[in-house]
Amino acid sequence: MDEPEESQESPAVSADSADSVRKWRHARNLSLFWLICIAAASLIGLIFAWRGNPTNNTLRFELAKTFMQVLAVAFLGGLATLATFTYQDSRAQENDHARRVEERADEAIQHKEEEKERKQERDRRDFENARAERLRQDDQLRVIVEETLRAYNRAKQIRRLLEAETNDGTSGCLTLAVYDRYMTDLIDEQLAFERLKRFTPFISDKRLSRLLVFDAIPLQIKTKLLTKSSLVKSYEDIEEYLNDVISEYQDKRHTLKDKASAPLTEFKKLRGFIGSEFIKCVSNKIDDVIGTLLKALWQPLNSHRET
Repeated sequence: MDEPEESQESPAVSADSADSVRKWRHARNLSLFWLICIAAASLIGLIFAWRGNPTNNTLRFELAKTFMQVLAVAFLGGLATLATFTYQDSRAQENDHARRVEERADEAIQHKEEEKERKQERDRRDFENARAERLRQDDQLRVIVEETLRAYNRAKQIRRLLEAETNDGTSGCLTLAVYDRYMTDLIDEQLAFERLKRFTPFISDKRLSRLLVFDAIPLQIKTKLLTKSSLVKSYEDIEEYLNDVISEYQDKRHTLKDKASAPLTEFKKLRGFIGSEFIKCVSNKIDDVIGTLLKALWQPLNSHRET
């Protein structure tokens, strides 16, 4: 809002300076004009008084002396006037030049200040846009974290219930009712991991480009470089492992139709699911997935903008 006023002040100052110079020059020319007139009149009077060779102590002689004095004064006055006004004119031009230099310096400073304000405004808008984008991406990652933990916890719950229902004190046994009940639930979790596997490649978040996740293990610290592709691979491995357990259910369910129960040893994939294979093929990979997602969520906004 201040720029129009400042842009009007500079022409006004220049106009005042030019008007002052014109006034000085007009006064100089007017003074020189009157001095020339006086000198011309004195010269004419001197010529008139000197005609006839006047003698000493006569009126013509005194008039000639007077006109000569006036002529000398006019000549010297003209020189003094010319010198004075020339000096004033040069001073006015110097002042005008100094004023213009100062104005240009002020304009340069003001331009820098305006450019600084514009840059700050651009930075503020960029930061606001980056923060809005970060909030959108954070919401997306939180949904994935919640869905991942929900599917994992349900699969772990199915595993524990299966372990309890098939435990007979020896190698374990399985009934058709138990098999149907928990495999139906496990199919839902396998589909949840399949959905995550298909959705993750479409996440547009640079924070998932390169992440170092630290795993604390006895006597050392192991680092893993995780990316979005490794995140997808983890979901894919979990989904394929659960799919293998379900495929075994599809292949061997019919063997339980005419039996009250069957030894758990006949169901290799299910037995591994209840046993340590679940930890290796699901739990450990879930740790990598959650570590990757949380590492991305915890990155500060400035770090995200620099990536």
